[in-house]
Amino acid sequence: MSAFVNQLPIGLSIGAVLLLIALGLTFTFGQMGVINMAHGEFIMAGAYTAFLLQDLVLALPVAFLVAGVMGLILERAAIRHFYGRPLDTLLLTWGVSLVLQQLARDLFGAPNVQVPAPSWLAGGVGILPYNRLFIMALAVAGVVGGSGRTSRAPAWAAGPRPWCRTGSSPPPAASTPAGWTC
Repeated sequence: MSAFVNQLPIGLSIGAVLLLIALGLTFTFGQMGVINMAHGEFIMAGAYTAFLLQDLVLALPVAFLVAGVMGLILERAAIRHFYGRPLDTLLLTWGVSLVLQQLARDLFGAPNVQVPAPSWLAGGVGILPYNRLFIMALAVAGVVGGSGRTSRAPAWAAGPRPWCRTGSSPPPAASTPAGWTC
C-alpha cells in the first residue's frame, strides 16, 4: 500500500501532462477539423525552448509562445490549403513532424536534455513534491480556462469554419446553424 501511495503523485502529474496534451489535440481538431500529427513536436519545441532559457518563470510563457507561433506558421503556410481534406492534412502534419524531429536531433543531439526545476519548486507537502503540484495546478488551470471558453459560446461563435476559407463544401459531419452561412 505504501508503494501505491508513494507512486500516486507521480501518476497524477503524468496524467496531468497527458491531459494538457489531449486538450491541445481536442481544440485543434474541434476548431480546425485537422488531425495534427505534429502536435508532439510542437510540445517538443516548447520543451527545447525551456532548455535553452533554463529559467522556468521566463521559459513557461516563451515556450507557449514559440509553440503557438510555429503552429500559426504551419497553418498559414500549409494547412489552410488542405481544409476539408482530412487524409491530406494528416499526411502533411505527419511529414512536418518527421522534419521537426530530425531538426531537433540535428540541433540538440539524440540524448535527452534536462531543465532543472527552480529552487522555489524544491521540497513538498508530505509525499507531494512542489514540482508535481505545479504540474497538476497547470492542468487544472488549462481545464478551467478551456471549459470557460467553450461553455459560454455557441458552436458557431468561433467564427467561420475552416472549409469556409477555402470555398469548399463542409464535410458531411459538419453542421451549420440555420441561417448562418460562410
